[in-house]
Amino acid sequence: MKRLLGSALLAGLVALLGAGCSANPSVECKVTLDGQPLEGASVSFIADGDAKSQTAIIGQTDASGVAKMTTSGKSGVPKGKYKVLVTKTRAGEGFDADAAQKDPMTAMKDAAQKSGTMPGKGAPAGGPRRPNNILPEKYGDASQTPLSAEVPSSGPIALELKSNG
Repeated sequence: MKRLLGSALLAGLVALLGAGCSANPSVECKVTLDGQPLEGASVSFIADGDAKSQTAIIGQTDASGVAKMTTSGKSGVPKGKYKVLVTKTRAGEGFDADAAQKDPMTAMKDAAQKSGTMPGKGAPAGGPRRPNNILPEKYGDASQTPLSAEVPSSGPIALELKSNG
């Protein structure tokens, strides 16, 4: 009986340890524009080769330019390679980080509706894609972005943007 109980406890411990190892790694991005921290920017990850991914992997930069990435509102990011999109709107326009924590997909759709496009899509007919985006357009377009990330990473992922493209 003791042997059976010991085996059951060992199996339970292994299961708990295994469950802890499968959690998504915590990811931070350090975003700079022309070498200066970029506050209030929206950062999105799109699985490399999967521009139609429905998983919302997003973050919002703080005053030091750091964004803590979440996946569908939960801390951490699945392992893999990603294209990275960075956009920033004028104050009061676009992405709402507080709403994104509650319902990431709705927040992204609302921001896209306000700006007239969906993230990662081409320009709509008759005008520019994101009229409220104050960063160079290539950083907000999945087909043009030079930014990428691989998870897990060793430390914050550096995203260095240039205002002159």
